[in-house]
Amino acid sequence: MSGILKRLLKASGIPQQGVGLLWQGNSIASLKGMDQKLLDGIYSLGHQNYQSEKFEEACRIMRYLCVHDHRNAEYLAALGACEYRLGHYDAALAALEQAVSLNPADPRSLLNLALCLIRSERKREARAIMRIAEECARDQADFRYEWKLASRILEGRRQPQDNRGED
Repeated sequence: MSGILKRLLKASGIPQQGVGLLWQGNSIASLKGMDQKLLDGIYSLGHQNYQSEKFEEACRIMRYLCVHDHRNAEYLAALGACEYRLGHYDAALAALEQAVSLNPADPRSLLNLALCLIRSERKREARAIMRIAEECARDQADFRYEWKLASRILEGRRQPQDNRGED
């Protein structure tokens, strides 16, 4: 095990065998015994920063959450949205791809992933993902905004300039 990883685990209060435990589906948060209410509170703070357009701070908070629970699609999607707003498109793409792999039916993650792909000049892939986002959002009232946006972009009526992110 590398020296950096040993120090990270030790600083987190996790024994060296913790890496194996992570591969078994645990998270750093679960190994540290962190309460879900605490994680939810931290997420809420990150979301407030995002909504206030304090993207650097929101990104730091979402990175913290993703390190502590690398299996949480919502945290990864929020990190991707933050990275996108900061113009870190490669980082956004990586986070959003992971979020979509964990929750392939989340229209917001799909839409944000498609917007990243457009920024990366991968428009054919973006259109395919946009269609999936549109389909996922179509019948869900909570995702009406995402459905309309995906539909307009697919019809060519609006070019994405901005990423609404998680909401």
